[in-house]
Amino acid sequence: VTMSSSTARFSLTSASTGRYGRGLALRYRSDIARILVGIVPVLLVACGGATFGSDRETNFGRAVEASVDESWEDAARAAYGYVKDATADDQLYDRALLLLARSLEHAGLTYAASLYYLDVAQARRNAELLDEAVAGLERIVRAGSYDRTVLVDGFLATAEISGLRPELQAFVAYQQGLASTRAGLDDWADAQQG
Repeated sequence: VTMSSSTARFSLTSASTGRYGRGLALRYRSDIARILVGIVPVLLVACGGATFGSDRETNFGRAVEASVDESWEDAARAAYGYVKDATADDQLYDRALLLLARSLEHAGLTYAASLYYLDVAQARRNAELLDEAVAGLERIVRAGSYDRTVLVDGFLATAEISGLRPELQAFVAYQQGLASTRAGLDDWADAQQG
């Protein structure tokens, strides 16, 4: 089933979703998200501050330095400078995405930050970074202003996520149990909370 509107496209496909058996996997692609990701560099330039060159390694180093100095706009600008010219198979790509996400989160752009955290968590290209990505998603969800369809329904409550620190695993189990309860799947909810 596919539904389209000017702001979002949803597609539902029958799929096995691990502990949910033969459920429906919700895939969400948001036109707004693509627009927002395209606007972030414009916002960063419009905010003023230093501009960074096109050398990716230099931009990554500057992003790390600015992050340590808590200069979030400069960190976001430099991290984006790295990401825009990199590919997903680049060795530092996910680390740069996390720097960008953290910088955007501190700058108050939590929706954009959540998309970058989500990218790292869903892709799982670097297992070492999964905890940090899920921790970022947890902070945003707990803060209360987030896109539940994308973050919770589309990932946290439906994906097989394991190997996290105990407190993050508990957060994911809670989200999965809550989603099961909302769907009337009390046995599965009990198993998640058990």
